[in-house]
Amino acid sequence: MKARVAWPGVLAAALLACPAAAPAQPADTVQARSEPRPVPTAPRSHPQAAQVTGRKLIDIPQWAKDEGHNGAVTWLATVGPDGKLKSLTLKRSSNSPAIDAAAKAWAEAAYYLAATDAAGAAIEGEAEVRLDYARWDDESPGGGLGDYRCADLVREAEWFAAANAGERKIFTLENFFTSMPGLKAMLDGAATPSIEERQRGYASRGREWQRLLQRCRRSPDRLFLDLVDDAPFYRSLVESF
Repeated sequence: MKARVAWPGVLAAALLACPAAAPAQPADTVQARSEPRPVPTAPRSHPQAAQVTGRKLIDIPQWAKDEGHNGAVTWLATVGPDGKLKSLTLKRSSNSPAIDAAAKAWAEAAYYLAATDAAGAAIEGEAEVRLDYARWDDESPGGGLGDYRCADLVREAEWFAAANAGERKIFTLENFFTSMPGLKAMLDGAATPSIEERQRGYASRGREWQRLLQRCRRSPDRLFLDLVDDAPFYRSLVESF
């Protein structure tokens, strides 16, 4: 499994309630009360949605990698009371037929847990199966930022822009790049910037991203991380999601 970075969080303290000591009782009274009393319990409900199990890793054909296919797809699985898959419906395409097909094949071979009703009985239900592929993702077979070069970046970024034209999708590495200063400031405990300040920051980082792409086009063999400011933080940020 991918090594995740543990970002600073807020620790919650647990308060333990200690009952007051009972007054001394006669020996026979204590003996009479020494047996455990039955504790009344209210009936509990356990409604659960259907779930898919297994490590969600997919690979795609080499021709699709050569074209730069990357992105996420979501299939909706209908699962019977016996935990068996009944049908798959494409909920959101990656706009890559290779990724969609690889994810469908994974979902068809996956194991599922049936949904349950309020009484805990197994019933038919649905489970979302979301999978993705990208050359930069260290959870994709053969992927990772360690040897991700400018040629890989240009190929994937340009394919993503063309395949998702007109949709409100942002290439993942660009999204991390534009968000990095704000996330780092938040982790450092800085004051939350205003909406206007955030918008100006995103716009400025967006222009920097375009300049980075231009440098990569001129130097396709360079490692992508060599061109990123604060590469260790950027890499840890990407690999933490």
